[in-house]
Amino acid sequence: MTAALALELNLACRIRADNVQSGSRENMEGKSSSTWVLLARDELDLYPLTDNPKWGEQPLQRLVAALHESRKAPEDGWDEFRTEKADELAPLIADQDKEKREKVRQEIIDLLNRVRDLNDQDFKAKRKELEETSRRIAGAPLWTDDFSNIWMIFHWKR
Repeated sequence: MTAALALELNLACRIRADNVQSGSRENMEGKSSSTWVLLARDELDLYPLTDNPKWGEQPLQRLVAALHESRKAPEDGWDEFRTEKADELAPLIADQDKEKREKVRQEIIDLLNRVRDLNDQDFKAKRKELEETSRRIAGAPLWTDDFSNIWMIFHWKR
């Protein structure tokens, strides 16, 4: 959801996850997994984290960037570009689920083909619709009203 908000508000975004495996020593010692998300008005404000591979862009941001890049990709390199982007993004979105990864990969290829076929005027006119499709593929809805108890992350001493 944060990536969708960043896209909607035209903000730079970086994410870092610290995953703790269930049953691991860290887990037994009480450490929990965490995900850190940073938003800024300008990409430069996130430096030097932008140079740190542990702080990555959200898959949604990368997919939307691929839409724009696909319009400039040369015809003779189109198949390679499209396949490379789908292969790069599908594992980030679908993680370890091979069936879902292949489905997402094909959705990305279909979306990039659709964008490639648009002229500049149609691309501008359909930009919001294309971004919404990207959100759906990336599993990043703009907003939900689901309640999340953020206080549960604190371990209060009694």
